[in-house]
This record gives sequence, C-alpha cells and structure tokens, in this order.
Amino acid sequence: MKQKNSPNPAPQNAPKRKSRISPLLVFVLIASTVMFLGYAYQQQHATTIPEPASATTDSLNAQRQEAGEAFLEAKAKEAGVQSLGGGILYKELKAGEGVSPTGSSTVKVHYEGKLIDGTVFDSSYQRGEPAEFPVGGVVSGWQIALKAMKPGSVWEVYLPHYMGYGERGSGQNIPPYSALVFKIELLEVR
Repeated sequence: MKQKNSPNPAPQNAPKRKSRISPLLVFVLIASTVMFLGYAYQQQHATTIPEPASATTDSLNAQRQEAGEAFLEAKAKEAGVQSLGGGILYKELKAGEGVSPTGSSTVKVHYEGKLIDGTVFDSSYQRGEPAEFPVGGVVSGWQIALKAMKPGSVWEVYLPHYMGYGERGSGQNIPPYSALVFKIELLEVR
C-alpha cells in the first residue's frame, strides 16, 4: 500500500525545525507575571481602611451635641438675646447703621471665635488685623448673621453645630458637633 503524501513533505535528510514560541504566548506569560506581581505588591503595601467610628467617638460627639443644645437653650433665656431663626441666636453689643450686606457682598470684620467652654480658636483681634471675605464664603450661620447686621454693629452670635462646622468640625481646633460663639464687628460692606 502506498503511503499518502502530506502536502509539504519534509525531505528525510532535512534538519528538524526548531519549535518557535509564538509572540502571543510570550505576551500572555509576561502580562500574567506583571499582573501577579502587581497584585502581590498591592497586598503588601495596601493601606487598611479605617474602622468605623468607635463607640467612644460616638459618645463624645453625642455629649458635645447635647452640651451645645443645652448651652443654646440657656442662652435663649438670657436678657437681650434674640433669634435669627434656624437655631442661631445673637446679642447686639453695639448698634450699627447703614445697608446690610447681601450674599454677594464682601465684608471687612473683626471677629473672635470660641467654643462654648471659652476656648478661642480664631481671632482677628489677636492677629491685629481685620479679615475681608465674601459673605457667601463663610459657614451658613455667619452668612445669616452678617446679612442681618449693619456696618458698625458688634454682635455676639451663638451657632448650633449644624450652622457652623457640623459633623466634621474644622481642623484640630473645632471638634465635630461643636456649638460656637462668635463676636463679630462689622466694619465695612462692599
């Protein structure tokens, strides 16, 4: 019986062809190695996600919020203290006159910010220089108070936490859920 010839018969004395690794196979091997090494690196250097707030932090926040509410409730009963709505209270220390700022105004003020325990966290008086800023660029409690003030007036303003820096606080000096006290002297409106 005659053998079937293959379409491209190799001569019997021809050297055997070396097998080549296909470029695709090389790419797959390199890509797999890179992915594995990347995954291993991530596992080794990954930062852990912080645990949810502890019971201690939650307790401190609740205490701070309750203390602020009690402080504001007591302030509301003091002579001369008035409400601006939204939980904001104020006491006029000096009357001013003229046109009140609007949301698009820029104001020049002297101020001092304190926690309800009396700790001063910021003061233009201590810096010896008034501050200038747009009314729309400050916390909501300040915006409401400034729009009700007249140039030359000096108020002591009492803000609930949600009209100040809220649940986050601000930096190292204002803890979360802090009610705040501000002395604000409105010097100029532009």
